[in-house]
Amino acid sequence: MFTVYLGGAITKDKEDFCREWRDKIIKRFYRYPEIEFINPIEGKDLNAEYKPKEIFEEDMESVKKSDLVVVEMDCPNYHYIGSSIEIHKAWQEDIPVIVWGKAHTMHYFLRYLTTWRVDNMERAVDIIFRQYHDYCQISRW
Repeated sequence: MFTVYLGGAITKDKEDFCREWRDKIIKRFYRYPEIEFINPIEGKDLNAEYKPKEIFEEDMESVKKSDLVVVEMDCPNYHYIGSSIEIHKAWQEDIPVIVWGKAHTMHYFLRYLTTWRVDNMERAVDIIFRQYHDYCQISRW
């Protein structure tokens, strides 16, 4: 099983966007049942209050069990604090990270911690396909 964590903005102010891009990526891979996507907002009400410890620990554990982390950073006025922490966790665990979008492109820490930085979701999808195929080649041995 190849596991991909879908990080990025999570806010009730842009709930449709937060859900739609994740759903689009998951639908692109419907023919690949051996790819598991971890969507941190699946089943969550973005208007509800959650315990910070619960959210943090669940997300960090999800990142740790991933083979690849994909992070949306396409909202220039969004802070992406949680996403940045997820990126750092992936880096600590030696998990490759794709960041897509036009926000925070020049941030030194993000540039250092990110494996691939691309402008849009379609380019991120291309890299997911390549990483999955590389994973399959390695797994055969």
